[in-house]
Amino acid sequence: MKSICGECKEIINEPFRTLCDKCTKEAKEKRKGNIKTLLLYATNKCNLSCSHCFYHKDLNTEMQQLSIKQIEQIVKETKPKGITLCGGEPMLRNDLLEICKILDTNGVERIGIMTNGFLVNKTKKVVEEILKNVKATVNVNMSLDGLEKTHNKIRRNKLAFKTVVETTKELRPFLNKYPNFQTCVRTVVMKENYRELEKLSEFIDEELKIPHFFELIRGIDYSGVPEKFSNLPYNPEEMDLFLTDNIMEELKKIFWSIFKRRGVGVKEYLRQASQYKLYILLMDILRNKKQIVKCTAGEGAGVIYPNGDVALCEYLKPVGNINNKSFNKIWNSKEADEQREIMNDCYCTHGCFVSGCVFDKKIKGKLNRLKAGGMLIKNQQKTERIADFLDEIGGGKQ
Repeated sequence: MKSICGECKEIINEPFRTLCDKCTKEAKEKRKGNIKTLLLYATNKCNLSCSHCFYHKDLNTEMQQLSIKQIEQIVKETKPKGITLCGGEPMLRNDLLEICKILDTNGVERIGIMTNGFLVNKTKKVVEEILKNVKATVNVNMSLDGLEKTHNKIRRNKLAFKTVVETTKELRPFLNKYPNFQTCVRTVVMKENYRELEKLSEFIDEELKIPHFFELIRGIDYSGVPEKFSNLPYNPEEMDLFLTDNIMEELKKIFWSIFKRRGVGVKEYLRQASQYKLYILLMDILRNKKQIVKCTAGEGAGVIYPNGDVALCEYLKPVGNINNKSFNKIWNSKEADEQREIMNDCYCTHGCFVSGCVFDKKIKGKLNRLKAGGMLIKNQQKTERIADFLDEIGGGKQ
């Protein structure tokens, strides 16, 4: 299976590639100073102790947190369009409103906030204050990894499920009140919960009524990063939670069932088709231990930790600290370039860095032909034809 370079039109002897090696190198040089997305660890403090967290060794340790002034300097230097605030638990920072106002003032268009939803009243209050004070789109991602018993076990807290459900329901009315508000549920898929995903998806659709996405459990042992460059501590505390080949084979059918059930109507069928193909692709990456699509890490995306460490990716060792050098000097340093050289050989399933690179010409081409054929009509009379289309791009009925 081959592809064609989008720049020079050369034939590439690999599927999914959109640029040849020469054009990839040129694009990397251009993108080094063009950061689109930053993953900003707002804090290393957390009020839960999740079994699958690869950051657990740094949680709640003595660590200086980034100041408001430092965050402002970072944003002014990098000028990203999107920033995701994670941790730790971002809601444990009492200046989260001020941080979001600074991001908004300095041109950030999309602010993501990752939260476990444990602090019901504070989350509702802070999120509404943020929405009242910024123009940027604010997307609050709620973590929910299973139904009550499973979620509480994974999060190691008997109130974890109750609180995240309550917080989600408290935030949902903001969707009608504030046009710049978005929210969704994110589920980390692992050995502990994969058999429950269908029931969980039904619960979310019926009770929470917001979009639902999946992330495959991550860790440095499943990245292909050479030891010289790897961020060695970054593995889950419970290593037996990783997905086996047999589990991933089962997941194909589980994901298919979920996405097909959700795909009611033309537009939603197409949306669910692309989601299904993304997760099949991510599992193929894990199974083959090979990078299938080019990653944006180190080029259009980067990571900054609470103590000021800068990394091209969470799996890679930090290449500098903003307490000692400016972000741009670190980002364009010899150490950073050395890591970029090995990034064609690593692999991972980080949704923030990988999913944005997935450009499926097959789906786009078929969608354009559907439009040309007048197939995308508002009524549901031709749903079966769309279902057949979904079957085809999804790899056939499971």
